Amino acid sequence: MKRILPFALLLATAPILAAQAPSKFHFGTLTDPVGDCTISKTATSFTLHVPGSHHDLAPDLHVTNAPRVLKPMADANFKYGVIVSGTFDPGTESTYPERFAYTGAGLVLMLDDGNFFTLFHGVFQRPGEKQLASYVSAGLCVDGKVVDYGSITDQPVPPNSPVYLGFERRGKNLYFMTSPDGVKWRQLGTKEIPANWPGTLQIGVAATSTSKREFSPSFSQ
Repeated sequence: MKRILPFALLLATAPILAAQAPSKFHFGTLTDPVGDCTISKTATSFTLHVPGSHHDLAPDLHVTNAPRVLKPMADANFKYGVIVSGTFDPGTESTYPERFAYTGAGLVLMLDDGNFFTLFHGVFQRPGEKQLASYVSAGLCVDGKVVDYGSITDQPVPPNSPVYLGFERRGKNLYFMTSPDGVKWRQLGTKEIPANWPGTLQIGVAATSTSKREFSPSFSQ
């Protein structure tokens, strides 16, 4: 399998910026629907800073306010990859009573808030347990309905080690891949892009959290 093409981050060192929605910068458009997140960036990476309140891509919960950085993608065939790193330690206090405290970050391919694919590194901790559930999973939402949540058994990963994530599109099919080092890749599955989606979609990264702790995932090439 060919190595995933790097996620281009052509950024100059800059101070933390308020994440007003939407805001364009070098590698895409930053959208922060709530207006309470910030972003810091270096020459090779950027970090989304998410406060300890509910930020999600969950149309089933009527919450689609996750901060994201996206750019148009019109190609019918492409490879797109990113390294996700940072501290994934949500604790046990959740901002949403019916869900465990959770932090997740990774790739998104979106039509809109009700139609998208995700490939996320997610972590949660069950109350009363010390061990974190840490995994990579692929998800799909169509017309505001969750078709696939993914599973904690898809690809277990260490909670606070960098994780390589990759999309590959071949026509109507989207392949999901992950790697511990960017060299040896594992395919997590394939999903078909809905036929009624237009040719140009939005691709990039997003961060979600139901934790009461601040969450600051980083993204790099």
